[in-house]
Amino acid sequence: MIKAKEIEKNRVPLELDEFADLLKEEIQDSQYTVSEVFDKVGIPPQYLSRWKKDDVRPPSYIEIAGLSKILEKPVEYLIYGSLDVRHVLLPTVEYRELLARIKNIAEEKLRDLPKYEI
Repeated sequence: MIKAKEIEKNRVPLELDEFADLLKEEIQDSQYTVSEVFDKVGIPPQYLSRWKKDDVRPPSYIEIAGLSKILEKPVEYLIYGSLDVRHVLLPTVEYRELLARIKNIAEEKLRDLPKYEI
């Protein structure tokens, strides 16, 4: 059994501002809900969950504190950083892969969306 401490020490923190900047760069259309944005960048809903220090979860989980409460908010709600989301924890390799995946999928599928300045 994997201990929560072992999982936590192998993760790379991705601050909300950094995550929001990434979304802002790639997905700039507030007609989408947060849930739809995560769907568009290929993050399955089952990987979104509240992280608790004593939880034992598979290291492949993407942990976003409190995200389940805001999945139906407009994506600009996340982009502007007005959420009570402390941080995202990802395993090191998955962190890099996720950033690349968000960028690639966003470029492919969202290229023709109208853009606006934030």
